Amino acid sequence: MAAAEVAKSPEQREDEYQCAIMCGEYHHADCPVGAKLRDCWTTPSWLTTILPRVTLDPCSNPFSTVNALHNYMLEQPEVNFVGSPSGAITRTMHKGDGLAVSWKNRTVFVNPPYSAILPWARKADEAKAFIFLVNNVTTTKWYRELLHNGGSYKFEFDKRLRFEPPPRIKPSTNNRDQVLICNREGYQMIGDRLKGRGRWWGEHMGYAD
Repeated sequence: MAAAEVAKSPEQREDEYQCAIMCGEYHHADCPVGAKLRDCWTTPSWLTTILPRVTLDPCSNPFSTVNALHNYMLEQPEVNFVGSPSGAITRTMHKGDGLAVSWKNRTVFVNPPYSAILPWARKADEAKAFIFLVNNVTTTKWYRELLHNGGSYKFEFDKRLRFEPPPRIKPSTNNRDQVLICNREGYQMIGDRLKGRGRWWGEHMGYAD
């Protein structure tokens, strides 16, 4: 089942023309196309392969590989859905604000914009199960908000994650450690899937595995 191509505006066509003139293997710093892609780094695909299917990814982008039924992004998705070889719809893509949709009774994976995590942490109390991928910083308001909303399970990775850049954005090193923070229901979904990748800390800050 093929999705209809989204028509490009004159502005988009001009941006692509300028990109073709100034850029080589990677987008130039002043490239208008590249500027729109720089916030589209994605969760490592090895991790999204391990994680279970969820009903909602409210912080998606056109290049995400998170296995979510509904994916919300601020950009216009290039396709409305991603289907399986059999033709069944497996991932539906939406243009919209993931904070504005209901998380009630949903299982949610959130890799939030790291410059503004607090609104997403506050929203977590709506979800049936949540899994947040965030920096390992315990002195912030958003971290306390996640704890308040039931995020009492934390997974520390053995190795620093390497987020995946969008096409033609130059890769860079990650200078922060990331963790997964989950509520009890989120931990029950993924606890056994991460063995050999790090360690879990449970509700009372002791080992959960």
